Amino acid sequence: MNHIDIAPAVTTLDHHIIWLECLADSMARQGMAPGVIEQARNYARGLDKLSKQLATFMPGDTVHRLERPYASGVIEVYREPSMGWYEWRIVDDGQVLHDSGTQANHDGTRGAMYGVAGIALRDALNHDEPPRQPAVVEPVEWLPARSASRDNLAQLERLMATVQTLADTLASTSTDAKAKRSTRNPDHAEGRLAMIYYDERTRLHDELADTMTTAAERLRALAERLSRESVG
Repeated sequence: MNHIDIAPAVTTLDHHIIWLECLADSMARQGMAPGVIEQARNYARGLDKLSKQLATFMPGDTVHRLERPYASGVIEVYREPSMGWYEWRIVDDGQVLHDSGTQANHDGTRGAMYGVAGIALRDALNHDEPPRQPAVVEPVEWLPARSASRDNLAQLERLMATVQTLADTLASTSTDAKAKRSTRNPDHAEGRLAMIYYDERTRLHDELADTMTTAAERLRALAERLSRESVG
């Protein structure tokens, strides 16, 4: 019989535990039958029990070690030997970039004190993932317990915030460009060319900023109207 390395096996089990827990949460949000949701959670609990049993046979304190998906280095989940809970750390070229075990808590203790290694691994991966921009336009899909008025209002608020941010960014960029223009020397050919360039660019930025601001105000008015109608 071939020898199986325990560390990758534990990591694989914990990945499945995380997936099952996410699946159960998703099914709960969609209003699916409680029995189906509980079945997914039971599978997760069973795998968690097996993962913990296997982890006791691993040498050293490191339970998981995997390559960082978005940068160099590794993510490690380790067992705190004196207390028995789990922590995680991100290591690159021998330097610890982040360690949950060193985080100070309000009660004077340190560490996240995870009871489950898989949850520690999930949080480490979430921490290390680059920020993602939320979708501005959400798909329109009916599900049990969904409210059209509530979803419409949420869509409007996301779009309004995005448009207002664009307007503010355009206005700020135009202001910065005008400041750069003021430093150019009109007595030199290069300075005059730069001033012409800045004038043309800022003219459009100002127009776009005004257009976006007007659009944001119209979206705000529409959101206020929908809010009143949903209450009424």
